[in-house]
Amino acid sequence: MDVTKIVINRDYGRFDISDEGYSFIAKRKGWQHACNDYDQSYFITAKSARPLYADDLSRDDPDLVQCLETLGDAANGNHSELKIVEIPSDVDWMICEYDGIEWIAETHRTWR
Repeated sequence: MDVTKIVINRDYGRFDISDEGYSFIAKRKGWQHACNDYDQSYFITAKSARPLYADDLSRDDPDLVQCLETLGDAANGNHSELKIVEIPSDVDWMICEYDGIEWIAETHRTWR
């Protein structure tokens, strides 16, 4: 069975990666890693008019997944505990969260 690997946050707070994680992904993608005046990391790419942050990445991005597989806990940003979850590749998924703790749910229709 083919699987999709998805990175989620399992701690209260928010999804983020460490400076080391930013550097790892930037190198793999050919982007630049920079920090703003508040010491917050971001990516600079040729295609984006604005800085990109960790939460701008698709959670199944192969470079994000490889970052966590390679760096382990060193990939965790402040207030995050990252984890890779494997789901069947034919599932239409979405990330749900409560107070920053995330899980993956199968997408379905909702009316209100």
